[in-house]
Amino acid sequence: MSSAWIVSNITCNFIDTDIGGLKKKCFLQITSYSPGLHGHDAIWQWQQSTGVTWSNLPSPSGMMEGGLVVPTLKPLPLRLHDNQEMILAAGEQEAVIMSPGGSILATIELPGPPTHVLICEDFSNDGLTDLILVTSNGVYGFVQTRQPGALFFSMLVGCLIVVMGVIFVTQHLNSTKGKPRPSSVPR
Repeated sequence: MSSAWIVSNITCNFIDTDIGGLKKKCFLQITSYSPGLHGHDAIWQWQQSTGVTWSNLPSPSGMMEGGLVVPTLKPLPLRLHDNQEMILAAGEQEAVIMSPGGSILATIELPGPPTHVLICEDFSNDGLTDLILVTSNGVYGFVQTRQPGALFFSMLVGCLIVVMGVIFVTQHLNSTKGKPRPSSVPR
């Protein structure tokens, strides 16, 4: 993401809870800027609101305890040693992977609030970057899997069309040769 600057805008609001208290809830909005002429100023590229939220609640004594949620905002290469990086943003309940152009590519529901920044490593040893989530209840791994691409599907459909065309032509040619001719002799 060397050609763009990514700025996160964190908005925190106090929300009235059902039990009569106030709860602080933070929302993540990501904005992309590119450098202006000669590196001066900035040109706005895109802005995306995400579903990434978190709330760090103080205990009754006013101190933060073990329930601290650690949000993540960092670059994510989809493959090992890949030059093109996506954007990984994670909060209390979900993580999103965004393209450098600002499109949300994937949303991941988290099994628990993260206590550390999400770790991006290839632990399945397949060349694709996987995610490691550390929560107070355990460590979770999210494995990126390969999907059959559009090229394979297009080639398969193309072969099917060619086979259907060959069958149609051979049946059409055989039907004109094999038609019984009406006999001129009455029975």
